[in-house]
Amino acid sequence: MTSSDFRFFTQGRRDEDLFHAANLMVKGGGEIPFVEKTIELLALQCNPPFALSETQAKIKSAFQSAERRDRDIAAEVREGVLTSNGFFLTSDCFRELGLTSRDFQKAATLAMLKLANAGVIERHGNRRGCYRLVDTSEDVIDLKAASIEEFPITMPLSLSDLAILDPGTITIFAGAKDAGKSALAIETAKLNLGRFPIVYMTSEMYGTELRKRLELHKDLSIDDWAKSVKFIKRTGNWADKITGERMLYIIDYIEPAEDRLYEVGTILRSIHEKLKDGVAIICIQKKYGDDLGRGGQFTLDKARLYISLDGGRPNRAKIISCKSFRDRNPRGMVLHFKYRNGSEFVPEGYWKYEG
Repeated sequence: MTSSDFRFFTQGRRDEDLFHAANLMVKGGGEIPFVEKTIELLALQCNPPFALSETQAKIKSAFQSAERRDRDIAAEVREGVLTSNGFFLTSDCFRELGLTSRDFQKAATLAMLKLANAGVIERHGNRRGCYRLVDTSEDVIDLKAASIEEFPITMPLSLSDLAILDPGTITIFAGAKDAGKSALAIETAKLNLGRFPIVYMTSEMYGTELRKRLELHKDLSIDDWAKSVKFIKRTGNWADKITGERMLYIIDYIEPAEDRLYEVGTILRSIHEKLKDGVAIICIQKKYGDDLGRGGQFTLDKARLYISLDGGRPNRAKIISCKSFRDRNPRGMVLHFKYRNGSEFVPEGYWKYEG
């Protein structure tokens, strides 16, 4: 089959062919003078020749069609961008909107450049075509409505005598193996039974082990625990269980993979953003002798109180950071204690500065 079989620009199809030619040139970026001259030449070559007075209508229609196409794509791009999370690539946009032609992809790329110039999105990192949505939302703090009362939590090892926990704060228990961090977390729940709702999320213990740990507290029955504490098996996405209500959340424990220790900061930040009127006690594994848990500085950034625990004879607790305190900042204070029968904490002396 040859091109002559299609009888281009002949009677009955001159309108369609001239518009198609104009549309192709507009899509290709042709400027108005070039498109006009080309369409005029094609009109004269039609069989019979097409009236030059009518060629402007074809050209105008082609430009209007291109404008509608670009406008529709721009609207789809904007809608997709405004519902995005994190960063995205222009190729992600092409795929999600089903833009396979170069013309449509060009229109989408131009739309994203306009959104960037308008401050709706901004370039992310050094990768070409990578953007993030600019967060312009405002969580305005109402100072007059803000409570000046601390969260009335009682903490083990007499920590409540030294530190103040306000609503929306995180406390870290960073403990080496067998240093008693889980036992401290359970003791924290015990000291606050019936005072406010408690959610205990465990990543390690199943029902049998957890029950055995709770039964070490002879002064309480399993019914006492079940009535006051909601125990949940949870190994990730802890922030999804936080409602922002006035509650005590205990997470036992967070242990990131060795090659992804930086993720601890993101996890703690997501928990902190959800707390609002609640407080969280979070256990993290650490190496013996280290002050900070696995994740290092990333574990410290969002903590208002940070306790480092080491096992031994006796065990040792050290206050690494305390943002709100009663008399003087207890940062650097150390307390030695015995951990007996899986449930008893017996201080040896008092909190004091080392050296």
